[in-house]
Amino acid sequence: MTGSRILVVEDDARLAATLDRVLTAEGHHVELVADGLEALRQARGQPFDLVVLDVMLPSLDGVGVCRRLRATAQVPILMLLLVVPIGANHGPVAWMTNVALPIALIVLLRKPREALT
Repeated sequence: MTGSRILVVEDDARLAATLDRVLTAEGHHVELVADGLEALRQARGQPFDLVVLDVMLPSLDGVGVCRRLRATAQVPILMLLLVVPIGANHGPVAWMTNVALPIALIVLLRKPREALT
């Protein structure tokens, strides 16, 4: 999937910049947007090969963006669900940190396109 057009919808500027650097280094063309309504505007233009979509977004959440995109396109959508600890006693089984996310994304994108649809 190298050379793909990827729309990254993430309102955390540091995470968005990290994803941009990692995906660009892998040979992808990345568009960054920070809110749900802007993501829909971008998606109406030239089609994307993949949308990396945060769930918690300003203006329209990721679930709403996903529903609207699905109504008009069959682009693969990867939802970002990052877990944040509330307290030391809550004991999650496992979680993916911001550091691991770019690595997991690279592994996923190196799979054949059929694996993403």
